[in-house]
Amino acid sequence: MLGVLHCSIPVAFGCDDGVATVAGKPDFPPLSWQKDKKLQGIAYSVIEQVLSELNIKVEVKPAVPWKRVLQESRIGDVDFVVAVRETQERKEYLEFVPTPMMESAQNVFYRSNESFETLNDLKGKIGGVTLGLRFNDEFTKFANENLDLKKVPKLKQNILKLRSNRIDYFISPLLPTLHFIHQNNIKADINFMLNPLFVIEEKVAVSKKSSCIKYIAEIDKRLRLLTESGKIDSLLEANLQQWDVMSSVMEKVNSSPDNI
Repeated sequence: MLGVLHCSIPVAFGCDDGVATVAGKPDFPPLSWQKDKKLQGIAYSVIEQVLSELNIKVEVKPAVPWKRVLQESRIGDVDFVVAVRETQERKEYLEFVPTPMMESAQNVFYRSNESFETLNDLKGKIGGVTLGLRFNDEFTKFANENLDLKKVPKLKQNILKLRSNRIDYFISPLLPTLHFIHQNNIKADINFMLNPLFVIEEKVAVSKKSSCIKYIAEIDKRLRLLTESGKIDSLLEANLQQWDVMSSVMEKVNSSPDNI
């Protein structure tokens, strides 16, 4: 597996110095998550592979809250942000690499004594989402016409609301949600639909104040080649083996197809 350096001092070097700082979410496996106070995941393996071909080393920034990551990229204290979704607001201070790093599945979570199998099963029910979750165009149209969705700031609130029957289901990224439940030892009899409602592109972005921005086209070319060659799938498999939640998740999926 490819290695990356971890930086304890929050300083952006810039690609002109041959070193680029990289930051991401502390709770978004398998792309980016925190373990032993360090960020790890497939996103860092991929960006290290891509930048090494440009003779640029990677310094992984310490894990901090996601809002702080975005703020640091806005002011130029970090060069690259990984596993970030493209929005109009973020495009004001980030330049996005066109080729996505991966797609993340967005699934329905519900109480185990209920049954949800299709989109139509969501109609007439009260659902939950976290603030900032963005749908694709097709699901946005369906949700606007058919669904009653309540927004909350934190994932844990939706889990607690589901457990107390205040909502009937919530929509959330599959693997990060399972990770959150496991890491926080939350006791909740919750199932999830195996088929995602939709997928969202997770991208690499460069701070517009970073000297690395001139490499956007080269990074896109190399990222596309990694995707087409199947190397990202290989890196994903290697990272999943390091993610300590995955084995328990798969055991439960295999024993009961819908059950967490």
